[in-house]
Formats: sequence, structure tokens, C-alpha cells
Amino acid sequence: MSCATIEDLPDEVLEYIFCLLPPYEDIRCCMLVCKKWCEIAKNIIPRIKHSFNEAISAQNVTWDTFYAEKDNITKRYAHSACRHNDSMYVFGGFTSSFSSFNDLWKFDLSSRSWTRIGVQGKCPVPKAGATMATYKNKLILFGGLLPPTFGMLFQNHRLSSHLHVYDIATNEWSEINCNSSDFMMPELAGHSCTIHDDKMVIFGGLGDRLSVNDVYSLNLSTMKWKLENIAGDKPPPRYGHSQVYIDNENLMIMGGVDNDPLFVFDDAWLLNMSNEVWTWKKIDLGVHAPLVRTVWCHPVCKVGKNIVVFKPNTGNPSMYADWFPIQISRNTNSTQTRAQEKETNLNGKRGILNRASQEENLPDNKFKKSVCSKNIREFLSLNKYRTPILEIHTIDTTNLLENGKLTSVKSKCRSLNCPTDTILYTIVEGNGELIMFGGIQRDIINYEDGTEEREIKIIDTLHIIKAKRKII
Repeated sequence: MSCATIEDLPDEVLEYIFCLLPPYEDIRCCMLVCKKWCEIAKNIIPRIKHSFNEAISAQNVTWDTFYAEKDNITKRYAHSACRHNDSMYVFGGFTSSFSSFNDLWKFDLSSRSWTRIGVQGKCPVPKAGATMATYKNKLILFGGLLPPTFGMLFQNHRLSSHLHVYDIATNEWSEINCNSSDFMMPELAGHSCTIHDDKMVIFGGLGDRLSVNDVYSLNLSTMKWKLENIAGDKPPPRYGHSQVYIDNENLMIMGGVDNDPLFVFDDAWLLNMSNEVWTWKKIDLGVHAPLVRTVWCHPVCKVGKNIVVFKPNTGNPSMYADWFPIQISRNTNSTQTRAQEKETNLNGKRGILNRASQEENLPDNKFKKSVCSKNIREFLSLNKYRTPILEIHTIDTTNLLENGKLTSVKSKCRSLNCPTDTILYTIVEGNGELIMFGGIQRDIINYEDGTEEREIKIIDTLHIIKAKRKII
């Protein structure tokens, strides 16, 4: 009697088995086994992506949690992250002591493992609040918050206008001087960026004096900056917002804060880049504005036609001002600032971040903080028996370009293994999954005497959000 082999399994069973594998290198290896496996495996990744899009819309997802092992990536927040092929890259970020990193890590999405990259070339100085985007086989890193210059006590963090490019093939950083006699790119942090063909578009951020609302583009072929000409109304100046790629001619920005983290925006704007002069259009959010208020500290990610927003099930978005107190050293002498950036600056140097001052008068279009910083503990005690967890909300962009409206869908279910409230993490789209890493987390500590205490901590946890597994 001949024994049955895996070749005797029905196609439906093989397809189900393949769907259990990480949708990256393992699936491509299956395609090399035989013709039958190749025919089945080549449709797996598109099917997983389609299932994930449906799961996001139906709020039917699950969270897988990975904890960093010893000697792996360290705890951080306000770092930069992007995906290239089968890997997610993470750069920099703040530590628990408000110093910053300049290390580059790679998370292999196939093996689910971390690797620190020993890079060559002219590395960026330690910083946080920068943007990093993928372009072909390169990572484009711009701006950010720099630590104080070594030896200058009590100096606040500074801003950066440096542009670095990491070549994945050669494993080398290079600093690119894109300034010219006609234009010099300003120093920015907390800005946003998206890639549109051969152009990187940047909006907003903390500038030399205050937050800004300018739009800049970098031609990735010529490596030249340009301040774009904008007609009509513009979004108010802001930083800490999210920027979403809609198509090659349109992008959308959401949320953010003004110069003080106490003032949270609840608006969204669409930028059209099809003509020589670009134009902004304010999006009608209607009753969905409260959802956008949390965007400044909860980055969003686009999955298909849906924008995924992570929102805590309790709490006021402006209360996070106490979690991330930053005041920037604004040096009017740009030459002096740029000279300081060129000095050698290694990980481990410490700086001091002072709390931003409060403004008493608020414009009407801003959301005023309802819980004062001195009353945060009292606020938490009122929610003592309700653990703040992250809910997933989706915003449908299907009709955005046609009528300028968004449709928001509130969370219909909460996964039992979803994390507690986390801010200033990074979120990256993979093949039919989302990868969330790092950030600041608010958790509960339970003591033996039955009492509990709220704890704010920086984490190195990685979460993978994907569709719930189907049973055949």
C-alpha cells in the first residue's frame, strides 16, 4: 500500500496551509517546489491582502505581540520607520531619559526577528521626530530633533534640516546637500511626508520659530528642494499630524497640534498636486471630527481604501501633552546651528526637555485641553476601573476625490489581545498586515494589597495586526 504525501492534499487544503505562513519569503520559496505549488502560492499574497482589507472594514482583526529579546532593539518613541520589501527599518527615536538614538534596525517580516545594521558612510546624528520614506532601494531620512551640543549644559533640543540617504544595496549612509543659492530648506521636526512618483512631499512641522504650514517637495531624481506655490486657503500651521498617500496627484493630512501640545486640531485637508499651482481643500468631517483629534499622537495608516485610526477607548487626546513635553531651542543664527550639527554626536549624550508654556487665548477652531496637566492623576483615578485600550477605527476614502467626504466606521469589536493605550509609535503596512512598534504606553500595575497604580512607560513591543484566521 502506498502512503499518502502532501502532494495528495486537495488544493484547498494546500492553500489554507500556505495562508498560515508569513506572506513574504516563505511564500516565494513555496513557488519553487513544483508547478502545482507555484500555481497555488502565486495567488496567496493577493488573497491575504484582500482578506485583510475586508477584515479591517469589518473590524475582524487579531493582534500578535512580539517582545524584544536581550540585546535586541531598545525601548524608544518618536522614532522613524518604513518598509522595504520583506523588512521594516527603524531609525532613531527618544529614550526614557530624553536622549536619542542614531541606530538603524531591520525587522525581518519573514522570520519575525530583529537585526541591528552595522552601517558605513556618514551616519545621521542621534535624533527623533524625523521622517523616513522608501524610494526604490533607498531610505530617505529628513529633519528631526537633535540633542544638545556636547558640553553645553541645559541647552534645549535643536531642529535639523539634514537629508540623509541610506543605500540598502551598499549598506551605506550618505548626507546630501540639496540646498542652493536660491533656496535653503528650513529646519523641521514633527513634519510629515509621502512619496509621489519621483517626488517626496513634506508638509508642516515645527519650524524655526513656530509650527508651519508650508509645502515642500524634493525631486528625488535631481535631489533639489522646492517650496511649492499654493493657491487659496491653507491648513493652519501644525506638527504631529498624519499624512496619507491618496494617489500620485493627491494627499491628505489629518489632525496635529499647534505650537503647544494642548491645542489639538480636529480637521482634515486634501492637497491636489495635478497643476503647476497646488490647491488645498478642507474635508467635511461632520460628526467624525472627534476621531481625528487623536491623530496627533496616534499615527494612521492607509490600507486599501481605508485609513486605519487607532483610538483609546477612554481619555482626552490633549492629556497626552504631559507624556511628551518638548520645547525647542530656536536659534536665530542658522549658520551657528548648522555648524553644531556637524560635530560628532554619539548615542548616550543627555539633554533636557522643558515643558512648553501654555497659552491662555485659543482660536475658535482649536480643541482646548479639558483636563489640566496638574489634574492628570485625578483624571486617571476617575477611570480607575477602566483600562484604556486601543480600538481600531476606519475611515473610508472611496468618495473622497469625488465629493470631498469621508465615511467613518466606529470600532465594532475589541480584540482580547489588543494593547493598552499607546502613543508616538510607528505603524507600517505589510503584506496583508500592519506592523506597530514602540511608543509610550499607559498601563496599570496591580499590587498584592489590591491597590493599583497607573504607569507611563516606554516600550520595545512590536504588534502585528492581521485578519483573524479562518477555519476550514
